[in-house]
Amino acid sequence: MFDRKSFNYGMERAGKGEKMRRKRWLRITLSIILILVVAVGIIVTLVPISPRMLSKFGISLDEVLAKVEIKLGRKVSIEDFRLYLLRGGTLENIEIANHKDFSKTPFFKTDKMVVKYALLPLIHKEIVIKKVVLVKPQILIERDKEGQWSFSDLVTTDTSVQSSPLVPRGLEVPGGELGVRSNSDFVSNVSEHRTHLVPSTRCEASPITSGRAPNYIFSQAYAAAKEEKPKKMAVTVSSVAIQKGRIIFNDEVIPQIMSIEDIDILVSNISQKEKADFDISLNIPEEMASPLKIKASLNPFTLKETRDIDARIDVDGLDLVYFAPYYQSFLPGKLQSAKLNIGLDLGLKEKISAKGKIALNNLVFIPTKGIPLPIKFESLAVDHDLGIDLEKSNIDIEKLNLNLEGISFNAKGEIKDFKKERILSLSLCSDQISLEKAKGLASSFVRAPILKEIKAEGTIDLKVNLKGKLKELEIDGVLNLNDDTIKYAKLTQPLSNIKSSIKFDKKDIAIPRLSANLGSSTLVLKGRIINFRKPELNLLLTSDKLVLNELANIAAKPGAKKGPAIEGIASLNTKITGPTKKINLAGDIGIPKLKVDKLELSNTDLNYSFQLAERLLNIKSLKTNLYQGSLNTSGSLNLSDPKKLGYALKTDAQGIDLNELLAANTNLKDKFYGTLGLDLEIKGKGTDKEALEKTWGKGYLNLADGKITGIPVQKELIKFLLSILQIPEIKEIHYDSLSGHFNLAGGEVKTDDFLLDGKEMKVLASGSYFLDGGLDFDVMVKPTPFLIGASSIPPHLKDERGNAVIPFRLTGTTQKPKLTPKWEKMIEKAIKTEAEKQLEKAVGKEGTEAIKEVIKGVEDLFKKK
Repeated sequence: MFDRKSFNYGMERAGKGEKMRRKRWLRITLSIILILVVAVGIIVTLVPISPRMLSKFGISLDEVLAKVEIKLGRKVSIEDFRLYLLRGGTLENIEIANHKDFSKTPFFKTDKMVVKYALLPLIHKEIVIKKVVLVKPQILIERDKEGQWSFSDLVTTDTSVQSSPLVPRGLEVPGGELGVRSNSDFVSNVSEHRTHLVPSTRCEASPITSGRAPNYIFSQAYAAAKEEKPKKMAVTVSSVAIQKGRIIFNDEVIPQIMSIEDIDILVSNISQKEKADFDISLNIPEEMASPLKIKASLNPFTLKETRDIDARIDVDGLDLVYFAPYYQSFLPGKLQSAKLNIGLDLGLKEKISAKGKIALNNLVFIPTKGIPLPIKFESLAVDHDLGIDLEKSNIDIEKLNLNLEGISFNAKGEIKDFKKERILSLSLCSDQISLEKAKGLASSFVRAPILKEIKAEGTIDLKVNLKGKLKELEIDGVLNLNDDTIKYAKLTQPLSNIKSSIKFDKKDIAIPRLSANLGSSTLVLKGRIINFRKPELNLLLTSDKLVLNELANIAAKPGAKKGPAIEGIASLNTKITGPTKKINLAGDIGIPKLKVDKLELSNTDLNYSFQLAERLLNIKSLKTNLYQGSLNTSGSLNLSDPKKLGYALKTDAQGIDLNELLAANTNLKDKFYGTLGLDLEIKGKGTDKEALEKTWGKGYLNLADGKITGIPVQKELIKFLLSILQIPEIKEIHYDSLSGHFNLAGGEVKTDDFLLDGKEMKVLASGSYFLDGGLDFDVMVKPTPFLIGASSIPPHLKDERGNAVIPFRLTGTTQKPKLTPKWEKMIEKAIKTEAEKQLEKAVGKEGTEAIKEVIKGVEDLFKKK
């Protein structure tokens, strides 16, 4: 019997079993599909695509490289690559050949290039590159002797297509697509003699170059999804890195081979929305570990519109001499040493801003113009804050602090139109500059040995204004000296209390008043220094107090024998004029009272001029009162040779007390008395025996109302007279006048008319006095009747006035004189006197006189012959 219930139950179970079987097969099928998808994903992710694998799909790496070579005009090679479709790939040993006219070393090579990207973000209209790495890339840049560069055939000057500053020409993102621009000018615009080497080829047939196919596909996809096409496709690059890069410069023009090593560049977070971070460092071999570091922040996609850049540059001890061949031709000299340090923050928005410090250490520079002496600075640093407006070509100097050898200068101002006119308006000042540091700075420019022997104390203030075009720059300012002191090792007295406010401009220096003390002496300087390039002085130096005892030994060396003791106070009024190489001093020195050892002068007035270059002192007039008399002198002193003083002097002396004069300067005190009159002209050089023998002079000596006592010549003369004549003993020789003309030459003083005229005797002499003390005179001494008295003296020893006549020869020296009587003269005179007496008896007085005239005429006749 048909059991419907059981049938239904059986059918129900059968249905359930069928469903179970279907579900099982579905699960198996889905599992297989999933396994296949996972397997394909694993294969795509882990199994790289190699050149050999591509060749199986009809894609040849050589053909691809051949197209690149046509584009570049250079041989390109890749040793190997591995591509993982979903995550990136690696290219190894990439090389771009050098131009054939240069070395065989590759123009570019790198050990490895790694690219990692994300493929799935393309679904969300986003290009994501996770990493681009170049490992040990090297670029060789060469220039031949004709000045052509090895990369000139790769350079294009085509400006028809504008691109982002950081996107290479040929790589564009038009309308959001990433493609390669077709540009035949990329290869055709090269140096004239290289152009034929590079074929001009377009790449329109290549689907990746035009950008049109991707553009169409993306447009259709957006239209199907009923979404509006975005203006730009989002691009994100997580990092671009260059590791251990190297650039080699081989320049035959200079010639110079230079390399920059260990170039590390890391660019992070490149996207349209945010700034990317650039981190760059490089090194010069064997100089220092990391001399140059650059950190920058910018958005390459918006840079053209926003100009928004922030950068930091750090340099530690970069040797500029290493780069000298590239800038030496622009310098007015040779750079021997310079280490560059930079700590600089740069910004670019509406204007360029620059803040930070630039320093040069151990700077040694030898100028080729002017004095070829090294300029040396231990340190030169500039701390600044600048704003640069490129559109207006203006530079705003908010702060500029120049630190030179420890001296700080602060400046503020602006430079207008720096591209063309370069109009400067700058105010520079520095307060409380150490005078010792200023001296050190001066030593960097001027090689004056005297600076090493100067010790400076105190400070100066400086204010400078600079206005106008650089070539026509107007400069003015003020230099203040703040109670300063200068000590010179060779001077015993310091120049102290130096005070002044000196004004200057582009050409001249004006000194309204500069006051100082030289020891206890006071000095005031006024005037101008005209024309810096060829300085000419027009100054007035005055003093109402010159302490002569300090100045007399101001240049004395320690332990040296001091000169004569000098006492007195002088006043000074001197003009300083002329170019610096031919300075002339002219003026007056007044000395109310002066004492030099025992010599005393009063009311001294010296009018002079002094030529500094020739060291020639011209004495226009020297007037002084000296021991109840006066002395006037004119002439010149040549001080060019300190050991041999040159002199050419004329002196006129009147009414001087001779004894006081001699007592002050010699050991002849109380030996000579009288009133001195002297007319002297003398020329010579030096005061030693050899020099005096070449001295020339002439003059006239006149003494009045005096006496001679106690000298060897006087004693010997009295002794001589006493031996011949019966006269009373005398100890002194008195005179009413003592005079005579004289000439000096060859170390010998000659006179022909020496005459001593006194109440007791008359002395006539002619002959020579030698500067070594020697004597050689013919002397006629005539004791007067006042001295002879009633002494019985033969008539033939007397003249017509009753004076005894005693001729003798004076020889020996002033200390040991020798008097020799001329007996033959006395006998001759006795015979002549007796003969005249007998003749007068024979012919009479008139006949005798006539005969004497005849005899005299005959004698004169023979003398003329």
